[in-house]
Amino acid sequence: MESLLIDDEGRLRKYPAPSARLRLLDAGGRAPAHPILETRGWILVENSAIALKIDINPALVSEKALCGLIYWLADQEGERVIIGVCDDGWSHEVLPSRRLAQRRIVELVSACRRNRDGRFLASSAELAAARAAPFRALIAECGPTADRGRIADILRNGLADRYTAVRLDPGSGELIVEGMGEGYRGYAAGQRASILNGRVEDQPDYDYGRWVGDGFRQVLKQGTPLLEDVDAIINWPGAEPRRHLYTRLVLPIARKKGETWLLSASLERSDIDLRSGSQGGLEIVDDLVSG
Repeated sequence: MESLLIDDEGRLRKYPAPSARLRLLDAGGRAPAHPILETRGWILVENSAIALKIDINPALVSEKALCGLIYWLADQEGERVIIGVCDDGWSHEVLPSRRLAQRRIVELVSACRRNRDGRFLASSAELAAARAAPFRALIAECGPTADRGRIADILRNGLADRYTAVRLDPGSGELIVEGMGEGYRGYAAGQRASILNGRVEDQPDYDYGRWVGDGFRQVLKQGTPLLEDVDAIINWPGAEPRRHLYTRLVLPIARKKGETWLLSASLERSDIDLRSGSQGGLEIVDDLVSG
């Protein structure tokens, strides 16, 4: 029996033990004990003599992980598939063919995505606006002759210490959080500590982390700053979904030795509303809570 993990980039990783599936359950077999399935949306797959086995959290799984799973299924010879679905607990379904299993997994993921569509909205902001003055100052300072003291002053006093410094790891291609201000509301001290030196995507709300990571990667690709208004509904652990309104700037910053770094800074705003004319923010919160 071969146990593999499919990560959120669609890559196959060896699972270290043959009894992998058993270790994903608590003593009563009720909930996943593996943090990767709980928080990152990775997928566990096994090819055994009995059946192909798939453990998945459809609420968190990424597009690339889903594609990786479909490719893995196509490469297998067996037909019978057991799908373990991770939610508040485990439920299991047995499908007679890989084709039906693929269809069922897509249905599960699509249903979850319908519930989270529209949680993260963004619209280009005007850099010339008066309220964008701290962002203009930050762009001016983050050039080849960057003054770290001046940048720190802008982040602390002009932008309320709401910043995240990110480094591109050249080996893995991951975006690693190297610094984070204390001005973000919502993060507990332990959560902030766990984010540092980790991937951008590994936020308490993993969907939000992936969305934030997309913004960083857009700046990496285009090489120009990104300034936008954001209307986001974030699921904080142990709390009801909460709406956050802010303007954010993401820009590349010059570093020695050819390193690639990015800086994100933001200001909270009460006058942003990107949900008018569609479904209001409070209605979406109600849907998320009831769903």
